[in-house]
Amino acid sequence: KIDFEITESLFLNDIDEKLKIIYKLKDIGFTFSLDDFGTGYSSLSYLKKIPFDYVKIDKVFIDDIEDSKNYLFLNSIIDISKRFGYKTIAEGVETITQLEKLKQLNCDQYQGYLCSKPLKASEFETFFNSRT
Repeated sequence: KIDFEITESLFLNDIDEKLKIIYKLKDIGFTFSLDDFGTGYSSLSYLKKIPFDYVKIDKVFIDDIEDSKNYLFLNSIIDISKRFGYKTIAEGVETITQLEKLKQLNCDQYQGYLCSKPLKASEFETFFNSRT
């Protein structure tokens, strides 16, 4: 149940060597997330070349979810990700309105203060057990 979060900048050099490592790790059960998609060195070619399991949408897009152009952009990110077979995770969700709009867009998961503030391991165990 270990997921590696990778930013696009990791693939600026030696992509073939890094891909070999990723495939070996996937073969033994690890998963990979493309972190902060849409910021930095975004390239759709990464979605095609790299066997991600999740695409994590950066908080900057979630903050402006009520803007109609940004909403369309989020819809495109989620749609493209799903067409490649990846699950989507919205980062930085803080309000019910944001969550509802993400549900309308068929975003798979979210993380952020709406769910919980960052927790120490011992606090997380208590938090997790209270919800299962």
